[in-house]
Amino acid sequence: MLAQSAPQPPGPKFGLGEARRMDALESRLSSTEQSNRALLEDIMRLQQEMKARFPPFLPVDPAHVPRSADSCRAHDDEKCDRHVETVRQPEHAAGEQVSAEFAKVKMQSRSEVTAVRFDRLSQIQQHLMDLEGKFMMEKNSREMAEGQLFQRWQQVSNDVSETRRGRDAQSRQMELLLRETSNMSDAEKQKILMQVSAVTQDLRRTIEMKDTKLRQDTLGRLGALELKLVEVQTASKESGRLVKEEVDTKLTQAKAYTEEGIQGVRKLVQEEHTQTQSRLKELSDSQNALEEGLQQTRHEIAKDIAEEEQERVKLARILDGRIEDVSDRLRIGLLSLQTAIGEGKMANVTKDADGLPSLPLEEVEKLQRKHVEGVKETTARQIAEFEEKINDLQLRVEQQDEKLQTRVKLAQQKGEESSTILGDKLEQKLDSLSFSHERLKKQVEDLQGDGGGGGRGVVDLRNKVQDMDGRLTKRIEDESKERTEECQQLRQRLARITGEDSLEGPSLEKLTRDVEGAQTGMRKLAEAVQVVKTTLGDKIKEEKRIREQETSTLRRDVERLADRSKDLKERIKHGGKKPAETK
Repeated sequence: MLAQSAPQPPGPKFGLGEARRMDALESRLSSTEQSNRALLEDIMRLQQEMKARFPPFLPVDPAHVPRSADSCRAHDDEKCDRHVETVRQPEHAAGEQVSAEFAKVKMQSRSEVTAVRFDRLSQIQQHLMDLEGKFMMEKNSREMAEGQLFQRWQQVSNDVSETRRGRDAQSRQMELLLRETSNMSDAEKQKILMQVSAVTQDLRRTIEMKDTKLRQDTLGRLGALELKLVEVQTASKESGRLVKEEVDTKLTQAKAYTEEGIQGVRKLVQEEHTQTQSRLKELSDSQNALEEGLQQTRHEIAKDIAEEEQERVKLARILDGRIEDVSDRLRIGLLSLQTAIGEGKMANVTKDADGLPSLPLEEVEKLQRKHVEGVKETTARQIAEFEEKINDLQLRVEQQDEKLQTRVKLAQQKGEESSTILGDKLEQKLDSLSFSHERLKKQVEDLQGDGGGGGRGVVDLRNKVQDMDGRLTKRIEDESKERTEECQQLRQRLARITGEDSLEGPSLEKLTRDVEGAQTGMRKLAEAVQVVKTTLGDKIKEEKRIREQETSTLRRDVERLADRSKDLKERIKHGGKKPAETK
């Protein structure tokens, strides 16, 4: 019964030191993630600072642009390098510790390496790869942002240089005109004034046509931008809703899998507890039976020893009686021999008193010695046989006692080993269950955090779109007011040029200033419209790209959680082991 109910020896277990080292690795990886997130926030803050430091509507000195670009780039590079170094230090430390753990695992025997260690090491490797990928993505995005900023600075510097060249050309033309007008007569001046008035009328019509066309184009583009913003908002809402539904579904499945796993483990624990109690009961019964057999054997051995002692005393008494009989007979024989020797000396006759021939003296002594020696040998042999039997009996008793003690010790050791094995197995299963439960709980919390972050991201995107819409509407109103005021000012200038509001005719200097002011207003209007269009397009692209990245990251996290939940369910079904180990 004991041989059938004896449990198998437990598998290899890991000590507390290795578990603590793995926990330390996980904490270092989490700190690395936090530092990466801090780096991302610093990069975004630097981009905002650079945008705030170099607004697109302010005039920029072309001589100051390269110095500002170099100083900003050097400052950003230095700060980013510091952040990269601070991030890479825990990453290098974690990588070195992971390599050390791999080396340690390779040095151990294969019987001591289990699926849990390989699983955790693979997870750590995957996590490090994800961190490296995120770091490379952040680095690439930073390089792209720097490239765009540098292109913008180049464009601004080119625009400034073109503006200066145009201004120089206009100044040269005006100088030529002034030189020519100084040598002209009054008729020619009047003719030039008529031509200038005609040009002014043409310029007024052209400005009105361009203003109308520009207004229509601006309204059309703003309508298209509004449609795009509405589409982006609806798509973001739809994607947020889908992601939220998917996250809720995965969370429900994960909770159901967790509850099923907990119920299965509880059943396994109850079964193990029942089996342990039954085995302990069998062990106690067998131990009691062994003790009863040992007690009975001791009673039998004591009884045999007492009987043997009584038999030995009896044989000793018989032997003493025989020895006394032999000694009496020996004394009688010696006396008769002495008598016969004395009579033989007196008569030289070889016959005894009965007339039978008597033996010689040497032969009688020889027979007497043989008789005495035979009695001694027989007595010594019997004593030796008794002693051998007693020694054999004592040896058998000692051997039987040793066997009984050995059996009792083996039974006790088996009982203790079975109890220890069952306790270790139960403790190992409970530890693996608690570890799996904590890991799943942490993953669910991370997924909930990611889901909440995705929802907050959609809300932030909606708020940003609304804010952008309000700013765009306000800017359109401001631009319309400015255009109206500029049109009124232009009409007043034209009236002054044509002499409608004064009695005197217009001068050449006033005409020149008015023409330059009109050209400057047109350039400002075109630049403002171009800047508004570029800024809105860049912001829409950036927000779209950020939302796509966050959605893809959230989907990858949901898929990873689904795979881990499925793996946990398979392990729970197979009793805490992988399906490959159960096969």
